[in-house]
Parts: sequence; structure tokens; C-alpha cells
Amino acid sequence: MKSLPNATASDRPGNAAPPLLCVFRPLLTMPRRGLLLPAFIELWRSTRICDTAGSGTNPEQLFAAGWSACFMSAMQLVTNKMKVRLPDDGALDAEVDLGTSEGGYVIRARLNVKLPGMDRGTAQAVVDTAHQLCPYSKATRGNIDGVINLV
Repeated sequence: MKSLPNATASDRPGNAAPPLLCVFRPLLTMPRRGLLLPAFIELWRSTRICDTAGSGTNPEQLFAAGWSACFMSAMQLVTNKMKVRLPDDGALDAEVDLGTSEGGYVIRARLNVKLPGMDRGTAQAVVDTAHQLCPYSKATRGNIDGVINLV
């Protein structure tokens, strides 16, 4: 996951969202044989809120990693039921932003799903159905600013 400590709401389109303190991004890929294992997760400690250097994790990083893995499993269930195969080179990139609001801290999240080689209609159906099945998606729906993008 990468920390982008200098990001602000103006860095995003439609900058109506609260200012960002940091962004954390895990990148998970879909290895062959249908196994869904994290291929790359890099954890960094944010120095934007805490000025101490070092390694460690925070809730936003763990949330991004958990939602990514859960969503990938949901997509595997959906494709199995649809009798289609997830692309071996597919990927899911989760971004979790920690920002501020008048009431305190807020979280925003985006899941960017890449399903190369799968036709757009099928890929969108996989993503939409997985979003209905995934427990993290269910927990966040209506509770945080969360978006799932098919890229």
C-alpha cells in the first residue's frame, strides 16, 4: 500500500469530498488455478498524522487489504456461478482515504477492478453481483463514501 501524504480533495475529480490526510492502496492480483492470494501488499506508516518513522499498519491499511481480499473472493464465487473464468491477469486496487469533516475523521474508499479480456457487460455483472455478496461491501454501503470502478 502506498501512502500519499500530500493528497488533498482537490486532487480528485468533483472535489466535494473532505480533505485527504493519506491514501493507502493494496494491489492484489488473481493468480492461476483460481487461487485468490495477495500477490503484493506493501504497508507503510503514515507520517502525515504521526511524525514518527517506522513500520506498522493502521486501520485504513487493514481495511483496504481486507475489503480487497473479500471482494476478490466474492468475484470468484460469482464467476463460478456464471460459468465464466476470472482473467489470470485481473487485478483489484483498493484506495482508502482518511480525511476530515466537521464531525471528525471520515473514510472514503474506492475499489478499482481490472478484468482484462472479459467483455465489458460480463465484467460489470461480475463486479455488481460481487458488490451485493461481499460482506465488506454490505457493511460499507450507505456508511462511507465508497465506489467500485471497473477499469
